Amino acid sequence: MLRLLFFALASLLFINSHAQTKKEFYELRIYRYETQEQKAAILRYAEEALLPALHRSKIKNIGVLEPSPADTISPPAIYIILPVSSVQSAADLSARLEKDAVYQNSAAFFINAPFDKPPFTRLETVWMKSFMLAPPLQTPVFSTERQNRIYELRNYESATVDRYKSKVHMFNEGGEIELFKELNFNAAFYGEVITGSRMPNFYYLTCFENFASREAHWKAFFSHPKWKEMLAKDMYKNNVSKAGIHLLRPAACSDW
Repeated sequence: MLRLLFFALASLLFINSHAQTKKEFYELRIYRYETQEQKAAILRYAEEALLPALHRSKIKNIGVLEPSPADTISPPAIYIILPVSSVQSAADLSARLEKDAVYQNSAAFFINAPFDKPPFTRLETVWMKSFMLAPPLQTPVFSTERQNRIYELRNYESATVDRYKSKVHMFNEGGEIELFKELNFNAAFYGEVITGSRMPNFYYLTCFENFASREAHWKAFFSHPKWKEMLAKDMYKNNVSKAGIHLLRPAACSDW
């Protein structure tokens, strides 16, 4: 009880002394696949049907991420990230696509695929809201080739709501977002999961020009005095029960 009261008071004081960032929402689509034919179908669907339709609906800065060769552990999947103004706008998207004749024609090969030749194995949809002190989605810009970039998508699950609030606090008021900024991690977004298959949970995405850069950045992070100071605080103990780490790269059709 005292811990929750501390978080509430600390958050109130922090908000009063800092301008709160405007909320942004994200829809994360995770298309899982087993074969290269399925991967090709998902990317074709994204390039020829989904992204053009989303652009017509004024949804921009859409990330389409595919597995990086550097990741030899994560189950294969294509990740599509849509920044939206509200959960309602995301919820209305399916209805808009139903009425989009151009989309329906372009996506027919994907939507109407034979039942015994599905274009993906499963689709998971996650809706998120941006962290209180996170900036709006930042489109990463690099001069390196797309195939060499590392976009690291992480999600942190917590055992309880209390421990989840602790980890979110660690990023916001605790200074983890600021430390990522200081070390130039090129964070694209930080999002608390509103609805998804594993909760309580949040996702964030950091971006690097190549794998060597990724390794150097994390080495600097883990050795930084500010991180060690955060890690030593009792209020942040045991606040992550499971971490998902996915090393990705932007697909050819990605907006970023």
